[in-house]
Amino acid sequence: MEHLVDLSLMRLNLADEVAMSKWRSHKAIEDPSREQALLMQVREEASMHRVSADFAASFFMDQIAASKSVQSGLIDQWHQEGGSGKEHMPSLDMLRSRLDGLTQRLLNALGDIEPLRGTDACRVQLKNSLAAVRQRNALDALHASGLEQALRGVCTGGMDSAAQEQEKS
Repeated sequence: MEHLVDLSLMRLNLADEVAMSKWRSHKAIEDPSREQALLMQVREEASMHRVSADFAASFFMDQIAASKSVQSGLIDQWHQEGGSGKEHMPSLDMLRSRLDGLTQRLLNALGDIEPLRGTDACRVQLKNSLAAVRQRNALDALHASGLEQALRGVCTGGMDSAAQEQEKS
């Protein structure tokens, strides 16, 4: 589970660079055609990774929403501060290539945790993994919130059930 959380954080951290690229190029955060293409791709490839197409699409919808949330938060911050302070960033095409590579790794990780999804153990492992990754990476509030958003549908019953389950023990 922690590997999946780490990969999700890697993807979410790319949102910083994507936001910077969009900030510099004055592009919109929303990119519906790219989002739809990604969702179609993961639906098509899901079975090769031992994951249902619906779960894969739902998981990546959460990943996309989290990325857009972080991008929006950063761009709002930069508007308030009058700029980002960073001068050179990779091109959006290069960043998208890195995102595409992470997609395959995330699909593999989803296949690894698929047998746990409906169990109490899933929710507890997810909660513990999130806590460990947040602490190890000293995440700010924006990225911590984004990471939780990115992983909210991993376990059936969601992450709120994980907190309730841990309180019982």
